[in-house]
This record gives sequence, C-alpha cells and structure tokens, in this order.
Amino acid sequence: MAKKKYRVRIVHTGKEFTMSLDPSTQGLQIVKALLNNTKLNLVKTDTEGNPIEYKLSSKQKGKDISTNTLSELGITDGDVLLLHQKIIAGYLVV
Repeated sequence: MAKKKYRVRIVHTGKEFTMSLDPSTQGLQIVKALLNNTKLNLVKTDTEGNPIEYKLSSKQKGKDISTNTLSELGITDGDVLLLHQKIIAGYLVV
C-alpha cells in the first residue's frame, strides 16, 4: 500500500510535523518510532525515573490508535495524529 501523509502533533510540546506512513501501520509502531527519534527529545522517564507512557489518537476521529492500524480506524491522508503523555488525575501513569 502506498504511503500517505499525516500531520503529527506532540501535544505537550506543541511540535507539529508531517510524517509519511503506510496506512497499515499500527499506532504502537508509530509511538515507538516517535520515541526513538532523537530530534524530538521526548522525555521517556519522570523525575523519579519511572517510564512515561505515551498514546496516539486521531484528532478527526477522536479515537485512540494503539493496536489498530490507521486504515482500520478510517484515518486518512492529511488527518492529524496526536501524541499524548498518558496522565490520570494529574499524575503521569507509571
């Protein structure tokens, strides 16, 4: 399947950029690639050394993208993908 362009916004930093992705890519694969991208400087641990969990969602669909692929959720070329730090009641999930 041909790659499509998606806007990616890192919610807590406000950074936004375009990514070319195969629509059969799972959300967890995208999160892993973003976390491994050293240019983004994403924080991987909190101040106590606990890992920070990230999740990916679609702005247009309002859906969490984790084990599903972009095409399974109907996320199309040009949609905005939001990367969030997973937080519960004001605390980061660890």
